[in-house]
Amino acid sequence: MCRLCKIVAGVGLAVCLFSSDAFADPLSGRQAKKLLVKPKGAVVEVLPHDFLSDQDAQVLVAVGVQQKYYGAIAMAPDEGLASKATVAGADFHSLDPAKTFALKGCDAARNGGASCVIVALIRPKGWKETGFQLSLDATVAFKKSYLRSGKPRIFAISQLTGKYAISNGDGAEDAAITACDADDCEIVISD
Repeated sequence: MCRLCKIVAGVGLAVCLFSSDAFADPLSGRQAKKLLVKPKGAVVEVLPHDFLSDQDAQVLVAVGVQQKYYGAIAMAPDEGLASKATVAGADFHSLDPAKTFALKGCDAARNGGASCVIVALIRPKGWKETGFQLSLDATVAFKKSYLRSGKPRIFAISQLTGKYAISNGDGAEDAAITACDADDCEIVISD
């Protein structure tokens, strides 16, 4: 599921899937449906930094809105936006893992100088803090697959990789965890 690329000459963007905050008890499908945003695209918040020009901010917004939420873009302050060290993570279940991914990739690619910083955040249109969120792909799968599958049904996600899986019927819990295919998969929705 993970995809990685770099901003090249201010046009490309790295993307990767990641995950949401942990929940003590799984939500019901009805609870999750009320908390999730409608999948209508992304908005980009450019964070203020002295080294970002107005043109850099415009490029970040133009490229960022084409990405899947939740995401973050990191940049090496001494290298400029077109540097191979400009890295983003997108299609995560929340911002924190996206920021971690972007910073780690940026710092690994930079040529020295100041440590990388987050320069932009990618959220869904209409976002508000609800305490539960899924990536764009997982939100679409929830609405198109999970809600239409028979019971019992399970939705599992990985906090570290952004992977997710839906399973239903006998053995749904084990099947969802196995299909999620990451060491940290957990059940977040159950009916």
